[in-house]
Amino acid sequence: MGVNIFFVISGFIITHLLLKEERRYGCISILDFYKRRVFRIIPPLYAYLFLLFVFSCLGWLIVDDNSLGYSGTFLCNTSFAECNWFTSHTWSLAVEEQFYLIWPFLFLRFSERNRIYVAVISLVVFSALSMSGEFEVSGRNIPFSFACISAGVFVALSDRVKTWITNSLATSVYAVAFFLVLIPPLVDHFSSGAHKALVLIMPALLSILIFRPLFCQGAVQRIMENRWLGRLGFLSYSLYIWQQVFTAPVNLYMKSSFLQWP
Repeated sequence: MGVNIFFVISGFIITHLLLKEERRYGCISILDFYKRRVFRIIPPLYAYLFLLFVFSCLGWLIVDDNSLGYSGTFLCNTSFAECNWFTSHTWSLAVEEQFYLIWPFLFLRFSERNRIYVAVISLVVFSALSMSGEFEVSGRNIPFSFACISAGVFVALSDRVKTWITNSLATSVYAVAFFLVLIPPLVDHFSSGAHKALVLIMPALLSILIFRPLFCQGAVQRIMENRWLGRLGFLSYSLYIWQQVFTAPVNLYMKSSFLQWP
C-alpha cells in the first residue's frame, strides 16, 4: 500500500511540475525533464548495482548477473525478467521509468483539456486490467500501479477535482474512503467480487486519502512541511534502494557476510 501511495503522489508531482513549467515558460523542455530524472534516478541505482556485483564477487551474498542487467534496464516489472531478492524491489523504479518515458510526450501532444481525457482513459483501462489478474509479476499487480499513477495525474490536471477535495469533500466521505482502503485483505476472504470492486476504485480512494489533508490548511500539512521530514524524504529513494541488502532471507548471505548482521 505504501508503494501504491507513492505512485499516486508521483503521478501528481510529475504532472504538477510539467504544468508549472508550461505556465511559466509557455512550453516544456523534454531534454531538461529527462536530465532531471536521469541525475535523480540513475547514479544511486547504478552505484547500488555495482556494489552488489562487488559484494557478490567477494562472496558476501548471492546475486546473479541477469538480475543486475534487468534491474539496470528497468525491466523488473516484466514477466520475462527474473530479478532476485536484491534487485526485485526495483520493479517500482521500472514502473516509474516507463511512466517517465511516455507521459511527457503525451503531455506535449495534447491540449490541457484533452490531457484530462487521456488521464481518465488511462485510469479506466489500467483499473480494468488490474482486476483480470493476468498481468501480475511476482505477486505484484502492475496495471494497478499504473492506475494509481493515472489517478495522481488526473488530480494534478483537474482544478475542479482539487477544489472538490479541498472545499466540498465531506468528512464522512473521507472516513468511508479511509475505511475502504483498509479492508480489501479482509474482504478477499469472503467475496472475490467485492474485492475486485474495491481494487477498481482504490486509486480514487487513495487520492482522496492523500490529497485531502495536503490540500487543506491543517495539522497534517504542517507536519508534512517539517524540515526534518523533508530531509528524510530527500534520502528516501536511497534508503529504499539499499533496504534489500539488509533484509534478505538468510540463505542468500554467505556465512562470512557482515551484511546479515543489521
